[in-house]
Amino acid sequence: MLSADEEARLLAELAPAGRINVWLLPATILSLETGMRHGEPIEMRWVNASFGDRTAHLPMTKNGMARTVPLSKKAVATLAALPRSVDGRVIPVKGNPLHAAFRKACKRAGIKDLHWHDLRHTAITRVAQKLQNAIELAAVSGIAA
Repeated sequence: MLSADEEARLLAELAPAGRINVWLLPATILSLETGMRHGEPIEMRWVNASFGDRTAHLPMTKNGMARTVPLSKKAVATLAALPRSVDGRVIPVKGNPLHAAFRKACKRAGIKDLHWHDLRHTAITRVAQKLQNAIELAAVSGIAA
């Protein structure tokens, strides 16, 4: 799990500057705030985001099932600040370059052995502390109960 100090250092390294991918910070924040898997912010479409309901519908996930993800205030603010891409994707980049940029940012932040999936683990752990039961957690995270 990502500590508060590590998170602050990582987010500072993800700020778009120079050659840093401008989509890396919002994709990371979305994963940290929602527990989305690596490919889910990349596959997410604007048509499936509801600011009013504070949800994002993911029609196809890793386990082959759709799920609706609650969006925190920070996730909504992150989405609201993004430009709309012509192809309708929220994060209009390929996964591998984003992944590579994430690894480089972790190195610059001095965080060893952090993987994108650890952002999901961090998010789910935070959500678990707020929810009343495992069934809700399973629904939010897309883990079969």
